[in-house]
Amino acid sequence: QVNQSGTYWVATTREYCTLSDTVRVFFKPLPMVDLGPDRTLCEGDTAHFHAGNPGGIYQWSTGSSSATLVAGQTGTYWVNVSLNNCFGSDTVQLMVNPVPVVDLQGDRILCELDTLVLDAGNPGYDYLWSTGETTQWIHITDSGYYSVTVSGSNCSGRDTIYAEKIILKVELGGDTLLCPGQSLTLDAGISDVEYLWNTGQTIKAISISTNGTYWVK
Repeated sequence: QVNQSGTYWVATTREYCTLSDTVRVFFKPLPMVDLGPDRTLCEGDTAHFHAGNPGGIYQWSTGSSSATLVAGQTGTYWVNVSLNNCFGSDTVQLMVNPVPVVDLQGDRILCELDTLVLDAGNPGYDYLWSTGETTQWIHITDSGYYSVTVSGSNCSGRDTIYAEKIILKVELGGDTLLCPGQSLTLDAGISDVEYLWNTGQTIKAISISTNGTYWVK
């Protein structure tokens, strides 16, 4: 039995006669197949595996016969490589983790004295807000851009919104006395908004000449 390349001969002798024969043995190296260590990815990413051994014949667990494989799903992947009638193989595990879905529900409007609660969802994950807070919820009262990054299992998701605070100040002045025949203009004082007076009018300013209590929304 031989286990390395070389020239081997044998001679046999009987009385005065000798016979011999020679054979050359060539050991071809096995294909060295290394798909690398097991991998962990985030959803949406892909892993590239290369079986090496140019000129070989490849058989992947997916049915592919190319030298490389692109994978993006959790599973066990193996490849068999045939080269010069010798065979090599390797197996690798791929784990794909989900990416946290972050939805802050879009841009918001804040009225004066309102407090808006932003919820990043995904309980049990790690949070980092643009405000520096690290809780699942934050409370905001001012205009500005607010974003949060939610992380877990080496994957992260992010969302950003803009909150606009609107302050409406309405001042109709103090109570007023009118003489007969006089009128008074009441002006809501804010442009480009919607108006509703208790008289039913929907304009910015109204003229009054009768007793009464007047209000505008």
